[in-house]
Amino acid sequence: MAVDNIDLSGEIKAWKDAAYGKDVRAANVAAFEKIQGTVNDTVQNVNQASEDASSASQNAQKAVDDIQSAIETATSKASEAAGSATAADTSKKAAASSAAAADNSKTQAAASAAEAKKIAQGLGDFDGTAAKVKITDTYGLVVSALGESTAQALIDAIANKVVNELINKNKIVNNLLATDASTVLAGTQGAALDKRLVAAEKAVTQLNSEALFTNALHTVSANDSNGIKNDMYANWNTFKTGVAALLYRNSAEAWIGLINKYDNAKGSVLLINSWGSIKVYRHYGTVLTDIYVAS
Repeated sequence: MAVDNIDLSGEIKAWKDAAYGKDVRAANVAAFEKIQGTVNDTVQNVNQASEDASSASQNAQKAVDDIQSAIETATSKASEAAGSATAADTSKKAAASSAAAADNSKTQAAASAAEAKKIAQGLGDFDGTAAKVKITDTYGLVVSALGESTAQALIDAIANKVVNELINKNKIVNNLLATDASTVLAGTQGAALDKRLVAAEKAVTQLNSEALFTNALHTVSANDSNGIKNDMYANWNTFKTGVAALLYRNSAEAWIGLINKYDNAKGSVLLINSWGSIKVYRHYGTVLTDIYVAS
């Protein structure tokens, strides 16, 4: 509210015209009252202006806050819009993929329907039995190979072969003594056969360990006992350690003998011929010595 200028012209004139002290006082009081009223109005106006300024400041701050909030809201909305755009693109791609999958499923369904129709046509008057199922006889069990037959006919043919041809109970023996080549061993005899094989292997191993001769029969193509001696000496290192049989024959006489080899440097040989002659040789080092001769 505007404050008018203070007009003190009347009070000033009263001061000038005052002849007595009471008149001066009255003029002063009147002037001060007018000044006081104007001052009060001015103070009130100042206070109101201050309040208005404070309110304006608050309104300005609120406006700033509203603007900041609007900025933040706009930023959030922009981010949400970007996210929505990405999600929309993803959804678009997923939809395209689903459409492709649907097309593929449709194609497969059509193929399955065609196959089902083909099967249905092939079954014809199928009534749920194997006799009504048409199939190809690949191996010619019922009709010519690759000819058309029925599942029941093939089942019957296979059953007949299994029961009456492949498995004839009269041809199954329940022991290990059968000699007929057309017979088969009962499954219960498998363990017994395995037991016998193991026992046989052990027996062979034991016989080999107890064998007197560790060398094969050595045949000499010499003309006399000296030839046998020389052949024995020449082949000594080829004999295994232990006892070996030595055989010599010609048109005049026959010699048999035993070689007892200790190692490659030592051993002995016993020779006997069909006339009763006996010769014993000792092999020691590089010397083959006659140690006994009887005619």
